[in-house]
Formats: sequence, structure tokens, C-alpha cells
Amino acid sequence: DQVTITVGTPEPFVINGLDNVNPGGTYTFYVPNEPGASYTWIVPPGATIISGNGTPTITVTFGAGTGGTIYVYKTGGPTGNASASK
Repeated sequence: DQVTITVGTPEPFVINGLDNVNPGGTYTFYVPNEPGASYTWIVPPGATIISGNGTPTITVTFGAGTGGTIYVYKTGGPTGNASASK
């Protein structure tokens, strides 16, 4: 028997979600999920991760006047370590 394995190009490791948010709003951000990987998210002051910390998808509430950058660091997984910001 013969087995054919097709390996595709991995998804780019970028944070998906809105670029602009409203104060008081709740938004979801995500990166590609990789089996065996762990994820560390950092949100700007005034923003709160309300669910998903440690996973590839987070839900964040933004306070009044919140601005800044969201960071994620991936450790492990098939493609190795990676980071992204938005």
C-alpha cells in the first residue's frame, strides 16, 4: 500500500480581529490553532481579557480611552515558536 501525504503552506501567524475598537466594546481576536502549542496574550492597559487566555482565541473588553497593541506569543506546536502583534 502507498500513502500520500500532502503538506500545505502553514497559515501565517497573524492576529485576526478588528483593527479599530470602541471603548466599552467586547471583541474577539485569534491566531491559527496548532496542536501542542501554548499561547500567551498581552493586552494594553485598560483592556481586559475576559476569556481564552492561554488559547489561540481571546475575548477582550476595552475600557474608555484604551489604545495600544495586542501581543501574542506561541510556544511549541508543529511550526515552533512565533509571535505577532496588532
